[in-house]
Amino acid sequence: MRHDSGVLQDLLHELGMLVIPLACPGCGEPDIQLCGGCLAWLAGPLRRVEHSVPRLDYLTGEPVMPVWALGEYVESARGTIVAWKDRGREDLTGIFARALEMELEASSSCHIPPIDLIVPMPSSAASVRERGRRHLWPIARVVARSLGARPLGVLRKGGTRDQVGLSARARGTASIEVRRRFRQGNLAPLVIGSRCLLFDDVVTTGATLAAARDALVAEGMEVVGALVLAATPPRPGHNVGRDGGD
Repeated sequence: MRHDSGVLQDLLHELGMLVIPLACPGCGEPDIQLCGGCLAWLAGPLRRVEHSVPRLDYLTGEPVMPVWALGEYVESARGTIVAWKDRGREDLTGIFARALEMELEASSSCHIPPIDLIVPMPSSAASVRERGRRHLWPIARVVARSLGARPLGVLRKGGTRDQVGLSARARGTASIEVRRRFRQGNLAPLVIGSRCLLFDDVVTTGATLAAARDALVAEGMEVVGALVLAATPPRPGHNVGRDGGD
């Protein structure tokens, strides 16, 4: 007996839903990967957000570098990113990657200068074990292709020394370092003098991006800026540009 392919696909879908119920991560609407309303923030355009990131500046009010974001880390954006990053919704990876790819290929959407490397921000070993993946890497590869660059895991989480009593920026600087294999030996020429774009999922205070920038510059690289999926909006009454506590 032959089965109609459409009926069979519907049956397989229903069986799959019994095992892994699917719902929009932004609003909870059932039986949908991502609803139109919660998809809207991914339509861009990319915008500059560094002036609203409080710990990214040089303590003089001058931002360390440009930061481009696709949306604000609120409501549906927060729900979709948390679901993708920490709740197993790896199916959203392609959606995020395609959204960034479309914006980067739109000539009027941003003015990211020519670069050599896309540098994903590092995750701790514990986070990688818990998630079972390096969640930024698939998207970093798409971003690199769009910009004619190479994705390279130059950075690692450090932070081995005692951080008690250090400022917020000093704590951030202590937590990011360039991998030894890119500082010494045959791999060093891959990074020395390279123009880099940092990539992360969310920027909140900017302390980690600033620490990554400092680590790369110390090894002879030029950091042209950072690209993120979303940026946390500044709190009401916050003095933008001043390094302070959360």
